[in-house]
Amino acid sequence: MMLSQLRLLISAALLAAVFVTPAQAADPSFPPGSRIGLAPPAGMTPSRTFQGYEDTSKKAAILIFEMPARAFSDLDKVMNADEIKRHGIKTEKREEISIKDGKAVLIRGSQEANGQRIRKWLMIAGLPEITALITVEISESAKDSYTDAIVRGALASVVSRPAPIEEQLGLLPFKLTKLAGFRVVRVIPNAVMLTDGPKDDAEVTEQSQFLVAIAPGAPPQEADRGIFARQVLAEFPIAKNMRVTFSEPLRLNNQQGYEVRAEGKDTRNGGDLTVVQWLRFGGGGYLRSVGVSAKDKWAELFPRFREIRDGIEPR
Repeated sequence: MMLSQLRLLISAALLAAVFVTPAQAADPSFPPGSRIGLAPPAGMTPSRTFQGYEDTSKKAAILIFEMPARAFSDLDKVMNADEIKRHGIKTEKREEISIKDGKAVLIRGSQEANGQRIRKWLMIAGLPEITALITVEISESAKDSYTDAIVRGALASVVSRPAPIEEQLGLLPFKLTKLAGFRVVRVIPNAVMLTDGPKDDAEVTEQSQFLVAIAPGAPPQEADRGIFARQVLAEFPIAKNMRVTFSEPLRLNNQQGYEVRAEGKDTRNGGDLTVVQWLRFGGGGYLRSVGVSAKDKWAELFPRFREIRDGIEPR
């Protein structure tokens, strides 16, 4: 995982001041769609606005971020006192703690925000097939309700489960009515990745992939959408050295859209790839569909990509 990506994720965890309901569960529970769960402290319930738990009355929250298993060692190196200090957080203690199904590193600290002291805990946990990055934020006024011992107990209870794919798909703002022989391999907030094969983590030259995601911020003017579409495609992490071969506006499900095709190289093995991206605009944002395959499989895959695209419907 790239250093810049790790730092962006740490920034999200450290700066997520989301002070945005009961007895502590005897067994860990899972926020809707999450692979990571824990036994939240009494008073906290699953949040409706982020993945984790919160007690809005006492300005307390637990935020959960899911990452690949291989991210643990990289995070452990990057998540140091200097990195945390860059975000205005004073580190008080760093230690390894025991968890049921893996290993974990816990950092405790505090931060001043809007004239108030916020107590913070940041934990990375290496779990079976996944890494958890968990941030706890407690206002100073709630220190008696959420003591260090209570927070540590909740964090030590962290566990993982197999991805609840159907549950995750039900949380997306869109649904897939046609898979064209592909299968869902991963769901994250507002996005889903499909693959054409049995492996969950295969190179694209071996198994074609298809991404569907919703994002805000599309340009309002039609004249600007071509440049925007090419810029978005250039940030696609699976391919590099891309050369655009086709680019034009079109209508998708009675909405304005834009199609871009390109050829490039697989970022993992340098193999030849072909990529197609469709953007569907509306409501101040856009629906993005991206299909990528080995160049020599393109003729067979392109009609299947279009079938998936045409089967995407809003909820």
